[in-house]
Amino acid sequence: MNTAITFAVVLVVLALLQRRFLRRGHTSVLAAESGDGTPVRLLSVSCTTGWLDWIHGELLLLPDGLLRVKQNLGRTIEKGNASLVQGQAIEFAADPVELAAARAAPRNTFVAGREVARYELRRGPMSGKLVLHMHDGTRRMLLFLVHDMDYDALEYALRGWGATRQDAAA
Repeated sequence: MNTAITFAVVLVVLALLQRRFLRRGHTSVLAAESGDGTPVRLLSVSCTTGWLDWIHGELLLLPDGLLRVKQNLGRTIEKGNASLVQGQAIEFAADPVELAAARAAPRNTFVAGREVARYELRRGPMSGKLVLHMHDGTRRMLLFLVHDMDYDALEYALRGWGATRQDAAA
């Protein structure tokens, strides 16, 4: 089989997986079945922790911080570059037991809102970037597809926790 045909087959398979992912009505891996639980907002399903992290995760806005829940390679491929959020966060109730386990898991990233001193939020042509400058001097970076983020909800929460926006040039 030549390269062009192989490439075309791969593109068709990825497109079919994307349609299946979007058709499923995905909310979050942490959604409570009963609807009772901690109020959570799904900000992005394409969040990574850096340029070398190719596995997408969910970025969740919790009442007290941000939680990035790492997915697996299969879900990343299945989702492709599909956007679920499209500028508006998806609200749901998270199962408290699952949420506590996700916060404690070493593969996930939790950032307490009160610990963020300032932040940089940039939108590029294909990806967005959030750099969190913590009160202790450390930094955390999160990347996501530019069309897969609720920027307004994110900024509102960060300002509510007392963080100030820093221009990228500063």
